[in-house]
Order: sequence, then structure tokens, then C-alpha cells
Amino acid sequence: AEDSAGPRVSAVVVNWNAVDETERCLRALAATTPPPGVVHVVDNGSIDGSADRLSTSFPSVRLHRLPENRGFAGGANVGIAAALSEGASAIWLLNNDARAAPDALARLLAAAAGRPDVGLFGPKIFRDLATKRLWCCGVVFRFGPNLAELRGFDRLDDGRFDVADEPPSLTGCGLLARRAVFEKIGLLDESYFAYVEDADFCARARNAGFRLLYVPDAVLEHPGGGSSGG
Repeated sequence: AEDSAGPRVSAVVVNWNAVDETERCLRALAATTPPPGVVHVVDNGSIDGSADRLSTSFPSVRLHRLPENRGFAGGANVGIAAALSEGASAIWLLNNDARAAPDALARLLAAAAGRPDVGLFGPKIFRDLATKRLWCCGVVFRFGPNLAELRGFDRLDDGRFDVADEPPSLTGCGLLARRAVFEKIGLLDESYFAYVEDADFCARARNAGFRLLYVPDAVLEHPGGGSSGG
């Protein structure tokens, strides 16, 4: 499912009553080189006029208007299914409050080109790029009060997470997934509504034989809060 220009990547962004954050996300996406071939924005039943504003501000995106809030998993699945039906060879899931570095997608694709055995790729994600404070560098499991622990959370970036490796799981924020993963295991589990669906998706992918790769030179900034409407 690739052509001479490389993989056909579609980005999927879910918005719920957070149009300012989503517009910042989409502006950053438009500045990436290469940009995604198609950007699917799913409006999850917002009541703040988000969908009308986004359709005016970003006429080139594919806007899906849902009549009610189906949660992150349900909303994302609408965009994922549309992208797959259009022949996308990879899906880039982005939280609407995340901002991709201009070369983030190129770095993820470079990692993917050299690792056909890997199905899911995750970037290095900062809470604040200016102060080099991290949000997530892959996910590990602790089986304590919180099932998943974001590796590097709230640490200063001191170089310890600069090596690509294969963590037990990846966050759904900035996750690049090959088409083959969805074809083999299906979409996100909508019973989770919001949160944990990414850990479940990664676990199902691993159980199906796909490997997961953390790609530290692909960078996102994710201050947080936008997915839940602040």
C-alpha cells in the first residue's frame, strides 16, 4: 500500500469543544514536511461551534461531524475507518492538544522504512519544549494504582531517553500505526471511551506479532488538557 512517493499517511485528530487547541494542532500539522496526505478531523458532538469554525479555517481537512460525543476511541475510529477506506497505508493518531515538530512525521517514517517488523511507532513527547520538560517517552506497566506509567513523565530531558527501543506500550498521542495492524486486530476498543484504549490497542498488536518502537528523534509537544475539553 505504498507508491513511489512513499507511504500514504493519513492523520486523525479528534476534537471535542476545544477548537483553539485543535486549530493549533492543525497549523502545526500543515507545517510538517512531508505533511500527511489527508487529515481527518472528527468533531465529537461539540456544542461550541467547533465544527463550523474548523470547516471554515481548514477547508482542506476531511471533517466528520458526529451528533454525540463517542469518546476518543469512538471518534478516532470514524477517522481511522475513513482513512483506511481511502487506501491509507499508515495512520497517524494525534491528540488535538499536541503539536508536531516540522520533521516529526519524516522521522517516524524514516524509522518505519528501516523496520518492517514494527507495526507501531511512538515519538518523544514534551510537556514543554522550551523548558525541555518531558511528557512521555514510551509507556511501561506498573500494575499499581495506575496501570500505565508514562516513561519520563515530568522529567527534564537529560538524554536518558535518546535511544530508540521497544517499550511495552506506547501512548495514542502521536502514534503512527501501519495499515496492517488495523487489518489484523481491528480498530480501537470503544468500550474504553477515553483513556486505556491505547494500552489495549498496543497489547493486542503485540499479541498479534507486531513490534513497538519508540523513536526519540521524532518530537511532539503535548501540554495536555485539550482532549477532555480543558
